[in-house]
Amino acid sequence: MRVYKRKTERGLFSREAMLEGVRLVLDQGQKIKPTARELGLNYKTLGRYVALKRNSINIDNKQFGYSKVHKRILNDEQEQMLADYLIQASRIYYGLTKIEFRTLTFEFAKINNILIKN
Repeated sequence: MRVYKRKTERGLFSREAMLEGVRLVLDQGQKIKPTARELGLNYKTLGRYVALKRNSINIDNKQFGYSKVHKRILNDEQEQMLADYLIQASRIYYGLTKIEFRTLTFEFAKINNILIKN
């Protein structure tokens, strides 16, 4: 099983800081860049959420930043089946390229009626 280890602190900010930044820009008329710098936010991200709020899109319940939960497509058993196939193929000198293996995995998911969102 793969476990992702974050390499940067990019994209990490508190929900409260983002909502506060949007409030300061819209209600008090502060500029986006200085407000973002003061709150430790990326000014482009703050600008995006300010634009959403200006267009009457409710951001109060929106999830900010990156999600730490990644949706798995295949379960452990299916991953193991593909891994075993890949190892067996390489043992008989029928190695697959990364693209060929991705295609095989996609076809495997399609045959097993696994929903894949693009």
